[in-house]
Amino acid sequence: MNKLPPSSRTRRSCYHREKLWFFGGAGFYPHDVLLRKNEILGLTGQWDQAEEITQKCLAQAESSDDRFALSECIMGRAALLYVQGHYPETLELYQRARKLYDETGRREQLDRMRLSLGSLYVRMARFDQARECYREALASAPNDKRLEMGVRLNLGLLHIQLEEFPEAYRECRRALELAQELGDPKEIYKVRINLCIAARETGRLDEAMECAEHTIAFAQKINEKRGCGMGYNNAALIWQKRGNLDQAVEYFKRYLNLAESMSDMNNQAIASNNLAGALLEQGELAEAEKYFSLAHDIMKSFGNRLYQADSLYNLARARRAALDLPGARDFLNQALEIAETIPGNPYMGKYLDLRKELA
Repeated sequence: MNKLPPSSRTRRSCYHREKLWFFGGAGFYPHDVLLRKNEILGLTGQWDQAEEITQKCLAQAESSDDRFALSECIMGRAALLYVQGHYPETLELYQRARKLYDETGRREQLDRMRLSLGSLYVRMARFDQARECYREALASAPNDKRLEMGVRLNLGLLHIQLEEFPEAYRECRRALELAQELGDPKEIYKVRINLCIAARETGRLDEAMECAEHTIAFAQKINEKRGCGMGYNNAALIWQKRGNLDQAVEYFKRYLNLAESMSDMNNQAIASNNLAGALLEQGELAEAEKYFSLAHDIMKSFGNRLYQADSLYNLARARRAALDLPGARDFLNQALEIAETIPGNPYMGKYLDLRKELA
């Protein structure tokens, strides 16, 4: 019989011990064990089982008088929806959890929720609201290094989204320093995912590749498929920036295959979009358009207007490369129609530039 890898045996052993602790009457809430198991399932791409657990936790908590357990189960459910790209549903749950944390006076959990809510607002292009969440978190515990690390990391993501890469690099470097001071390998791994992007976009390609390789190695060590996929994506973008398109396509395909194996539609959209960009550079126009279309359809189904518009812009680029200027204008007009409804849209400049080129 095949043995589980050491990391999987360790997690299963920890879960088993926690279950024994709970049933032994030591005071663990039922949701503690279930949500930890749910986190493992989510990270390894077992979405259906994770979904079943979060629904079960939430149903049990709803029927109890334990408001803290209810808020934790809501956050567990929200975390699963967030990584799958279901942002409006996640926002509804975060707002509900925030109210419960306020009512029960749970400061630590409230600060954690503020970071999660801020990250969600960034993904939804609601940047001012994201900044307010981070400001509130820092103000509530100015001497908490772990909290500051989370805020700096999330501010880095905000600046990345706004394409303010020097600011992103500064925030991510500070987050890495704090993670190293705390001696937390998992947090160092998480910080390096975003630091890789900021380093790449500020021309620090060697540092960026070091971060990508660290991400892939650590994710494989702990069997975290989602993080491994992000590492593949970051490495591919670095290869693309260095002009090695064959290597970039190879790594984007690894990322896409991993996302497909997890039924992770959000990361399938990102992988498809980035793969299409490399194929477009190679002159593989039909393949590029196919993957841009896939990314668009997924983002449209999620109601993610920021990335839906960007996919339409990319389809316009593909049509222009194929010398189909009417088709390019049609896709670009669709992109602009959506983009103009998003305040502070960081991509508007490039859309307007393309409109001038197509005039």
